[in-house]
Amino acid sequence: MSQPLRVASEDMAKPWHLSEELFRRFLDQNVTPAEGRAVVRHLVSQCPECLGLVGRIVAEGGYWFGKEVAEGLAEHDRVLASFEDADEFTSREPRRIAFERLRGWAHWSALDPLLPNERLPAILARKDWHHWGLFRALLEAPAWYSARDPQEAVDIAQLALDIFDLFDPAAVGGEAAAKDMRATAYSVLAACRRMASDLEGARTAIAEAWKWNEEGEGDPLDKAEIYYADAAYAATIGEFETAVTILKKALALYRAANDLHLQGRTLIRMGETLGYVKPEKALTYIERGLERLNPVREPRLALLAQHALAEFLCAAGRPREALAILDRSRPLYRQFPDEWTQLRLHWLQGRVAHGLGSFAEAADILRQVREELFPLDHQRDFLMISIDLAEAHVRAGDMATALAFLEETTPILVGSNLHRNALSTWLAFQKALEERRDLEPAALAPLFDNLRCY
Repeated sequence: MSQPLRVASEDMAKPWHLSEELFRRFLDQNVTPAEGRAVVRHLVSQCPECLGLVGRIVAEGGYWFGKEVAEGLAEHDRVLASFEDADEFTSREPRRIAFERLRGWAHWSALDPLLPNERLPAILARKDWHHWGLFRALLEAPAWYSARDPQEAVDIAQLALDIFDLFDPAAVGGEAAAKDMRATAYSVLAACRRMASDLEGARTAIAEAWKWNEEGEGDPLDKAEIYYADAAYAATIGEFETAVTILKKALALYRAANDLHLQGRTLIRMGETLGYVKPEKALTYIERGLERLNPVREPRLALLAQHALAEFLCAAGRPREALAILDRSRPLYRQFPDEWTQLRLHWLQGRVAHGLGSFAEAADILRQVREELFPLDHQRDFLMISIDLAEAHVRAGDMATALAFLEETTPILVGSNLHRNALSTWLAFQKALEERRDLEPAALAPLFDNLRCY
């Protein structure tokens, strides 16, 4: 995998050109926001070498841009691309949609640095932005924020719904198709609200998604995505079996569509949902999912599946097999050098060390990961690794350190936006551990397992 694109450096005087791999990812909407802005900015510069590369790639892919690819508008060092000479491109529906996607991402690149309350006026002021490409970009952008800034992701998804009535339903096939688009937006909003710990808001958004899907064309793949959001909500409130039942409905739709990869993704999601409740059953789902998964189509999902396999082998009491999976997956982890992926790798190493009985070593690894995780504001993950670290201290025979650590952690969790039920469960767990401090460490394992399941 290529390294993230440098947008600025000390050596910007040297010539820089698009790579074929980067531009193909740009067309597939598989670039970071910084990469997307840099590609648009470079296309606007009319670099002859890169225009030649672009012409060849789009011709091979069935796209057409015309000789004059882009004309830029700079505003506060942000480049907004408006593409000219595209009559032939827009004469066919798939090409028109692809063209709008390019424009939409360019518009989002200009909106990204603005405050949430500044974005709507900016859109209203630009009539040429009122097309479905911008709407699609606003549904894709939350993925960049959902983990590190969940509220920002909520604001972006809500913005897509706020401007929905600006768009022409005829451009997406009529009123029914437009209702499907609105349903998709609500399912995205539901996922974002859930990540931001707004469970009531997530439930409301899911209900809206089903309402609009039923009034629209009811596209099966769109319906499957709503099932995903519904299942994630059920899992978040502890209804794991219900979540798996919902995911089975999505799996049936993907089977009807004969899409093996999406079947694999759904089976892996089913395994992740059941992992801490029924790890052996979860492993069966993940293994079946890996048989169907196309790793070229979603290489990061392939890594996540291997990670889940090792994690739940530990939960099932099979740490030696988990160690083998971990060691086999190290080259795959190196393909994703981002901070979050690497933290998950080290967290897994701590869990495997714990499973192998190296409790003091596990505590050292988990403590470091927890310290790195704290400023990232991943509240659920911070809670989960705190449970792992407390258990490692207990199993190492250091109950005093475990209890002191829990006492230190509680104010942090109280000051977060975790759901109140999660906080009350944490406090009950802290009290229960204090009352059982004289028990053998192994006898306390169910206490930790129950907390993880919750």
